[in-house]
Amino acid sequence: MRLGFGCLCALTRSRLGTAANTLKITVLEDLDPVTIKLEGRIAGPWVEELERTWRELTPRLNSKRLLLDIRGVTFIEDSGKKLLGEIYEQGNGGFLAETPMTKYVARQAMNGHDAHTTEKE
Repeated sequence: MRLGFGCLCALTRSRLGTAANTLKITVLEDLDPVTIKLEGRIAGPWVEELERTWRELTPRLNSKRLLLDIRGVTFIEDSGKKLLGEIYEQGNGGFLAETPMTKYVARQAMNGHDAHTTEKE
């Protein structure tokens, strides 16, 4: 759904309906770099939701960089890590990572590429 101020936001629920199994995706398109902010778990059907969101966003990027803000992520399954790597490779951008887990996942996704990573201390 499209919200005001250039924000695309999807809040999804798990099959059980618990907040612990959700992924919130917020896309801030009015910034350069464009930012995809992720909060919660990148797992199960939410990996597909993230991929769908990214594929819909890609044609609108033009020459803008893409920044993945994963500071609010609490869990990432292997398919989610793979997708983050694909998004990174094609998005000409970087990551915002804060916790040891998100910093590790960002480094894995970048896989040795020259990248912009912002680690908040």
